[in-house]
Amino acid sequence: MQSHEAMFTSTFQATDEVEISIVMITDAFFDDYESYVEFCEDYAIQQRIAFVPNIILHDFRFIEINGAEIEFIVERDLFVLDTLHPEQPLVMTWMARGSAPHRGIAFTDENGLNRYFMFHYDARGVCAFRFAEFTGDLTLECYDRWDMRHIESISPMPIYHIPFWSNGAPLYLSAERASAFAEIVRSVEDRMRDFTTNYTMLYPVLIDVSGDGVPLLLLVTYRDGIQRQGSFSVFSSNTEYSNLLFGFADGEVQQLTWNTAISITEVEGEQLLTVGWVSDFGGYYDFYRIQSGAATFVMRKTFVSLQTWHTEDGVAIHTINDVDFAPEEYWEIRETIPTTQLMPMWHSAQIYVSPEFIHYLFDLFPIERVIRTFENFAMRN
Repeated sequence: MQSHEAMFTSTFQATDEVEISIVMITDAFFDDYESYVEFCEDYAIQQRIAFVPNIILHDFRFIEINGAEIEFIVERDLFVLDTLHPEQPLVMTWMARGSAPHRGIAFTDENGLNRYFMFHYDARGVCAFRFAEFTGDLTLECYDRWDMRHIESISPMPIYHIPFWSNGAPLYLSAERASAFAEIVRSVEDRMRDFTTNYTMLYPVLIDVSGDGVPLLLLVTYRDGIQRQGSFSVFSSNTEYSNLLFGFADGEVQQLTWNTAISITEVEGEQLLTVGWVSDFGGYYDFYRIQSGAATFVMRKTFVSLQTWHTEDGVAIHTINDVDFAPEEYWEIRETIPTTQLMPMWHSAQIYVSPEFIHYLFDLFPIERVIRTFENFAMRN
């Protein structure tokens, strides 16, 4: 792809393989190309733009979009190319019109699927084109005026934009699991509503416990009043997170947590998901073996620690699964569980995020966008 740094250029990642630039061209643009394809929609318009892909695009279409009502649909093809080449860009006249997108492009991707993208020139701030993918009939909530930033906020994004916590294995996400994750996210909105007024946004994280790349799905939100520093949440006395962790096995969703501590414990060389919390007075840990993104219950360890002033006979109690231990031995065992904290709990039973894990909660996403991302991935895999 040629360099267009001296011109106004907007580049977006359309697929894993395809990158497309829209260049607001000047005469200098043509010095880089021996030939180009031209389409003139209106001879009275002087401004021209160019579409420049990084690889050859098949069945390329410049399309008119109708967004006058509460949906965006492809109205008609304005210009069609069998192939669009990086060395032979498409040059056309252009004029922004109104606040809603009215033009777009379509092409057949590397998997043989039709892809549709609307675009709109945003003169605010950096003066750039903004992009959003749609299915050809994307229905949106009705607003007084269309805002391209809202369209982007619910458009599917590449799956790798969702944080992936793992021990180094690449992500392996099947279409069936992605579809199940989409339904999970859709189903939790009402439950989140009971916890926070910000129930339209959440932190999604894919978590690989066993190292095989097949993830669990963690959904995190927080109560209003959280303190924030930059783009990261920081613990404070009024911070309170909520979490839901899900597995998926044999076509069935497995709910593993609802507002409790999450950690990873190494037991006899095996990484086990650890759910639960133990305070100075006691509690429990449930251990799960995670294989291929499915959870199998292994064991529960129940802890009780009562000092002399907590018991009727004045005798201290330290037990693990109803077995008595000397205080020193009890606390030594306690300190070895768990080994890797993801979302611990304080004595007040408030969930927070460990320093090692907080970097995976780097951005809140609209629930609708997370749903569409999983659905979009499932459709194409």
